[in-house]
Amino acid sequence: MRFLIVVAATVLAESSLAGTWHQLASIPVPEGNCSANTMVYEGGDSIYATVGYVSLGGGSFRVSPEFYRYNIGSDTWTRLADALAPMEHNVAVTIHDGWIYMNRGNWANEFYRYEIAADAWQRPTWGPAPYGAGSTDGVDFYYTGGMWDQRMFRRQGASDFLPIADNPEPMAYNSMARADGKFYLTVGKKDGLSPSSHFYAFDPSTISWQRLADIPVTTYQHQLLDVGGGKLLLNTGVNSSDPLGLYEYTIASNSWTRVDDTPTVFHYARAVYDGSRYSYWRENNTNAFFRYDPVPEPATIVVLGLGALAVGRRRRVNRPASIPCQAVPESHPPVL
Repeated sequence: MRFLIVVAATVLAESSLAGTWHQLASIPVPEGNCSANTMVYEGGDSIYATVGYVSLGGGSFRVSPEFYRYNIGSDTWTRLADALAPMEHNVAVTIHDGWIYMNRGNWANEFYRYEIAADAWQRPTWGPAPYGAGSTDGVDFYYTGGMWDQRMFRRQGASDFLPIADNPEPMAYNSMARADGKFYLTVGKKDGLSPSSHFYAFDPSTISWQRLADIPVTTYQHQLLDVGGGKLLLNTGVNSSDPLGLYEYTIASNSWTRVDDTPTVFHYARAVYDGSRYSYWRENNTNAFFRYDPVPEPATIVVLGLGALAVGRRRRVNRPASIPCQAVPESHPPVL
């Protein structure tokens, strides 16, 4: 006698599309699209974000001092005290001891800090050249001067930034992430002109650089993000030959793997990691905001008698349609 046996189960389907994207509430900028801004995660439910460029239509724009907090639990944005100056391309940002530190960008050698409890800004110190990248080891702040000052700087306590090493090559419009006691850096625009695939680690204990495996594509204006477990994520964005690429770097093997598509082209993307599972991404040039869950959608297994096996992977949910980008300038004269 022959039987047809149908058994339904869920497993994690192996796929190059690793996770699921969920679109969240957009940052409430009245005029619409914004770009060239930054984000930082405080812990718990709070993410802080600048606005950067705001498109006014017809090719015109303004650079904004607006500052917002996103609440993860309620999926809402709250406007906070404006920064002391308009900010754009200020990718060097970190949080320490109740303060958020960030560079101004905008062709200005300026660093600012925001006191979370007081909802108030200060300009505490001179900063290195703009358009570099920064991070912290939990005590000191490290920054690669972009554009015209190609050095690694460190700020200890309340002191000014002091140069501690030359960059191994010119870097600009790049990104930095800290993991396993080192800082990992993309080059971004080499010589400030063309995208690069070069990738480095900086060891603050020995003040030394190490060239690592190249990124599989050339890219700049992206986000490098520590997501724990010895892994880093990097989106490639509009300035790449693979504009939808999301790549994972494994520190132990010094290797890159393309793990997913982004839901749309992440132009000037900014992202934060919540320390446990999710990363949050802003698609600049629009106000779109996403949460990325690295866990795949489950697949359904159907067993059809005599050992026949069919596997169907369910489509990822909440993946929005492509959102058009609008070009914005990479730099412009200072806004006073």
